Amino acid sequence: MKNVIATKTFKVDGMHCEKCSNRVTEAVNDIPGVAGVVDLKKGIVTVSYEQEVADEQIKDSRLFYSKWPTAR
Repeated sequence: MKNVIATKTFKVDGMHCEKCSNRVTEAVNDIPGVAGVVDLKKGIVTVSYEQEVADEQIKDSRLFYSKWPTAR
């Protein structure tokens, strides 16, 4: 990302394996204007923003799949 205007960290419940980590990363990275980096051991995703995006859009459980980790 070239023009990062903000960075936030979200706790992700239920993320236990590399597959979970990859899905969370993919879900966050599918949102225009943001990029996510997951730390599986800490259970967090750090999101960098190029534009304003509501926290609810990041935390939306539909991003993570129905039986998947959810951000809070």
